[in-house]
Amino acid sequence: MPSARTLLNRVAKLEYARQRPKSRIELAYGSFDAFAEQVRGEVGAGALDRTDMLGETGDGGVLRCLRQWHEMGLV
Repeated sequence: MPSARTLLNRVAKLEYARQRPKSRIELAYGSFDAFAEQVRGEVGAGALDRTDMLGETGDGGVLRCLRQWHEMGLV
């Protein structure tokens, strides 16, 4: 019969394998929120189009699509 330590190690390996891998955005920016803040900063500086990136109301556009894809594990 396996020891308690062996069982705990197996459980830890299973839990690690079950974790979602980090997205490309998380790897590049640390988190999606950090990426969103950078995008909003660039929109404020005029480097990116506000309507395209944030939508007409400020909560849509490309950034919202990327967030949905990120939450679904597609990016």
